Amino acid sequence: MTVEILASRPASGKTEWLVSTIQEQYRSDPHAKITVILPAYAQEQQFKQRLVRRGGYFGIQILNLTRYCRTLLDHQRRLFKEAPFSMKQRLLNDSILELVSQEMLADLSRIADLPGFRSVVFERFSQLMLAGIQPDDKRLATFCNNDPQLAAIMRLFSNYWQRCWQFGWLDRDWLVPFTVNLLEKTEIQPQPLSLLIVDGFEHFNPAHLRLLQVLAPNCKRLIISLPLEPGNESAIYARPQATLERLRRNFSNLEMTAPVEATFLPGGLDALSHSFYQAARKPANFPADQSVTLLAVQSPRAEVREGLRWLKKKLLAESEDGKRLLNYSDCVIISPEGEEYHDLLKVTAFEFGIPLLFSYREKLGQQPAILALLNLLQLPLEEFKRRMLLDVIRSPYFDLTVFGLHVEDALTLELISRKELIMSGWERWQQVLTQLQDVPIQQDDLFEEESILNFDLLDAATAERLLGGLNNLAALFQDGADGQALTFWVDWLKTLLESVNFLSQNAGSGKELIKALDELVMVENEMGTSLLGYAQFVQEITAVLQMKPVRVNSERMAAIQVLRIAEARAQRFACVVVHGLAEGVLPRIEREDPFLPEDFRAGLGLELQLQRHQVGQFFQLITRADQALLVTRPYLNDKGETLDPSPYWNELAACVHKDNIETIRPAQKRPLNEAASLAEALFWSGLYGYDTGTIFHSALQRETRLLQQQRQVYHDRQKTTQQGEYEGNLGSLIPPLDVIFTYHSVWSASRLEAYLACPMRFWVNYGLNARELPPPEPGVLPNQTGSILHEILEKVYRDSGNGDVETILENLPNVANEVFRQAPKKYSFEPSMLWEIQQEEWLPALQQTIRGLASSEWMPFCYEQKFGSDGLPALEIVSTAGKTIRIQGTIDRIDCNSNGQIRVIDYKTGASHLDGKDLLIGNRIQLPIYARAASDSLKLGEVVEGFYWAILIGKESQLKLSSFEFDTYSGPPAAQMVLEGHLEKILNGIENGRFSPTPPPDNCPEYCAAKGWCWHYRPAWRRK
Repeated sequence: MTVEILASRPASGKTEWLVSTIQEQYRSDPHAKITVILPAYAQEQQFKQRLVRRGGYFGIQILNLTRYCRTLLDHQRRLFKEAPFSMKQRLLNDSILELVSQEMLADLSRIADLPGFRSVVFERFSQLMLAGIQPDDKRLATFCNNDPQLAAIMRLFSNYWQRCWQFGWLDRDWLVPFTVNLLEKTEIQPQPLSLLIVDGFEHFNPAHLRLLQVLAPNCKRLIISLPLEPGNESAIYARPQATLERLRRNFSNLEMTAPVEATFLPGGLDALSHSFYQAARKPANFPADQSVTLLAVQSPRAEVREGLRWLKKKLLAESEDGKRLLNYSDCVIISPEGEEYHDLLKVTAFEFGIPLLFSYREKLGQQPAILALLNLLQLPLEEFKRRMLLDVIRSPYFDLTVFGLHVEDALTLELISRKELIMSGWERWQQVLTQLQDVPIQQDDLFEEESILNFDLLDAATAERLLGGLNNLAALFQDGADGQALTFWVDWLKTLLESVNFLSQNAGSGKELIKALDELVMVENEMGTSLLGYAQFVQEITAVLQMKPVRVNSERMAAIQVLRIAEARAQRFACVVVHGLAEGVLPRIEREDPFLPEDFRAGLGLELQLQRHQVGQFFQLITRADQALLVTRPYLNDKGETLDPSPYWNELAACVHKDNIETIRPAQKRPLNEAASLAEALFWSGLYGYDTGTIFHSALQRETRLLQQQRQVYHDRQKTTQQGEYEGNLGSLIPPLDVIFTYHSVWSASRLEAYLACPMRFWVNYGLNARELPPPEPGVLPNQTGSILHEILEKVYRDSGNGDVETILENLPNVANEVFRQAPKKYSFEPSMLWEIQQEEWLPALQQTIRGLASSEWMPFCYEQKFGSDGLPALEIVSTAGKTIRIQGTIDRIDCNSNGQIRVIDYKTGASHLDGKDLLIGNRIQLPIYARAASDSLKLGEVVEGFYWAILIGKESQLKLSSFEFDTYSGPPAAQMVLEGHLEKILNGIENGRFSPTPPPDNCPEYCAAKGWCWHYRPAWRRK
């Protein structure tokens, strides 16, 4: 029997010729048995549609190779069990574990436990099996003898292969070679055919060729089509030409057939199909029908937007009788490999209201609902980490109300975690919430500027409810003890899914998840029970879900197809969009496979990774369009650097007329009627200054008004110069002094210093009561360091009575160790790796402080002395305008001398801003406030001295009240004169609503709550 090779260039009418041949066969023999084999399901559907348009395909088998083999085996009653994904996963995992234990994976054992390794191995095994290569193939030894890594891969392949046959399972990738083996052994017989057509292929692997050889004698007529122009040696035909040579080696009776070419394409597309990479055929004048457009834009995002806009315009076009000219199925988008373009297509298509149907499969474990579920399962293994727990509670994929938890509780728990510095640990959550039932968090007095909590958080009842809800949630993970069968864990997980209402809220992902779980149970029943702990089960289910492929669109619908490059052959569409013609993207950079090298691939007939003839595949793409073709490229990379065009783009540009090449830049003004969405129309109207007020569209007008308001706010925030009468000046808008005094009738020194440092920061913190809550971090915060050191000094002095320095130093280690032991719980922090080192460093600093403050003249007698709280009188100072300001605080230490005079000492952990000029400009006013409170409010005596003491460096400040001078005054009275001047400034500023931003000369503090919007904010890294 003669094998006919139908060779003709793409878009020359091969498929139409085949359809006509089928019809002629039926006319001559109505009972003819005809089979058409195509590469994939999509090509099957298009071929059927062509037959339907020409009269129908009743009685004709139209299927791909896998379906053909499955149908043949079913017809011969050769039953087999096709291994589900979970079975293959289990078999491969067992193979890896066995070979690792036997030290037979060489260097691969270092990466064998990584999920990515399994994916790579699965892909290589698939390539081997699809080509019909078995582990006992004698050719393997030749390549493995000198390549230990390849030998390890082949050992793993052999082990996996043996396990499949041991349990009687057939890997789907082995289905075609399995069928071929049975046919060659005559264990099954192929169905005699009047006509067998093999269409849409440009490459056949060894298993495909063997199948064709076996089928050929049982066919009266076998036609194989190839996208090849006989005699044309262009690179675009190199791949099908190589296939033709292989066919000639396998079939001695080949006959070349060429259909009469039918020109059905517009002039531009037809000219392009003749001239691409064929310089001698380039027309003198490229047809001006605009059927081919080359578009250069700034980025892949712009490519996607312009491509979808172009298609939407085509889809909305109508004929004269008002009917749409195109359907979604008439259009296709062909994008490069990788997630970048696919993610952009999803987002943009949603905005434009265009349905897309992706051909590729994504991993089930990458779907948001499944990621959220895996996060939930990890909770007990990660000690209920703060962020993980909060994400579970606020997740839209779970309904936790049955446990007493609501979505809004996540915010409350986050605020609690920041206040109490909860990083992780179930016991820590329980401890904090239990304490809050007795002492709920209320409005904080905020004595220190760096304090971060200033809100009404929760009451005891709320704390009790939250603790109960978290206990109920944690109880879910306590039902299963370690060492249970997989079936137990699957049942447990299904119960968990029902309890959180996961399946009803996530129908698509939930359905695929249940399938995966049922497969796991089936595998367990088939291969025997294995006992797993909870951690092992989570690891197992995570690995399965992260590798299990599922279709992006589970339901077929009217939509624009999104195909990969290799999937477009043998299909035709009215309009085609091709993205990504940038250097390094198309063609893809070719790299040798590190697991299956090129000589191995060439010797066994596998697809090569080098010299893949990508230009031929691209030529197939640009010949898929019947009406119009749009090809796009980005001209900038993500760093803003010029991106060179693909060589394919350069060739296309050389083929077409210059009018067919366009460039759209971001600054280019676009007509408003080209906007593909309401959001884009609004954006363009603002960008290009269109007047949308005359356009009657309620949604457009409503959104325009809203955007105008938002734009004004944004512009005001971006101003770099002071403009407007209210720039930092509330004036008569509100009575600021009344507002602040209503809530803060008693002031702290740090609050007063805040106004002097930056009135805007003062207003945001204390007028608006806005505070930034930084996320908790392990380790001691600066304000906690000060509190710990203060407490140690207070206790060691109190416990030592009036003892001498040596007695105090002798007691210091015991006192310090006790404070250190209780500090994490008392001050709510999670010790970091530096905690032990910090304790060792602080002890010598405390010793130096004790020695440095020792004096025969002064004796300490008050520690952490409060005023204005705990029933003690506040410091009251009357301004020149007659306004009284009341101040409260805590004096770290007060000493007295033999004359009854006193000195005040204020401990500091840092050593900055502690000299006289800082009092003059208002950076530090605590010392004169404390001195005045000690003498006037507490009546402790005359203050003759005072200074700051930097604990960590063991040094007193340059500023001393006894030597301070101002104007004609000296000593403490001079400091009081400066203090009164600062208080006058503060009261006058607040009374007149003056809260202008005043950034300090060095940098703004990191804890300033206004840094998110204040254009004056100057972070430390920006300091010159």
